[in-house]
Amino acid sequence: MLPAKPVAGIDPIKSDILSLPDFITLSSSSPPVLTNAILIRGVELGISKLASQKKFRGPIHVYIGQELLAASVLSSALSTDSVTSTHRGHGHYLAKGGSVTSLIDELYGLPSGCNGGHGGSMH
Repeated sequence: MLPAKPVAGIDPIKSDILSLPDFITLSSSSPPVLTNAILIRGVELGISKLASQKKFRGPIHVYIGQELLAASVLSSALSTDSVTSTHRGHGHYLAKGGSVTSLIDELYGLPSGCNGGHGGSMH
């Protein structure tokens, strides 16, 4: 497994879960679409790791390999635009500006999750 570094802006309690390989370096001049795609990949790698350890209730469908699709399409979306997703919706949620902490809390079934902890990975 590749060495990892914490993702900036993530709750410190969860920062060891959500990490990116050392070879990925972003700067303030990185294109926003690329930054979002890489953030989505880091989150999804962390979710995949936790899912393999059976940390979540129910099935998890990660968005690995599709990050640029959500990041590029939703870069043109307005905050008032609605987005319909599928059973692999984590990337869409994050690309639209959703909170990483709220997403992880949702997967854990916590009330602080983006759907009150009721939807898990697929709702």
